[in-house]
Amino acid sequence: MTNDPKVSTAEHKNYRSGVGMLLYLMKHSRPDIANAVRELTKILDKPTPAALKELKRVMKFIMDTENYGLMIEPTNLEEEKWTMVGYSDSDWAGDSSTMPAQLTTKF
Repeated sequence: MTNDPKVSTAEHKNYRSGVGMLLYLMKHSRPDIANAVRELTKILDKPTPAALKELKRVMKFIMDTENYGLMIEPTNLEEEKWTMVGYSDSDWAGDSSTMPAQLTTKF
């Protein structure tokens, strides 16, 4: 049995909620925080004060970098017609019975 410091019930609830928000962000728009979120989820049942501090650190990183992004655009907008093309090599493991009836891909 270890003597890890405990957090209050309210802090535990806030920790779980914060990690849930980070999971949503990671999945939908911020893959750059995946490793930090993975580490935070490891102690979801028994968070420590140090884990709460790390959660706050990741939240601060999100707030400080909310305007960062990857810009994909042509070098000269007036002269170049620009289109985006996507490719996929999925063949559903060669099993046509598990292939969806209609395949659509959107960017």
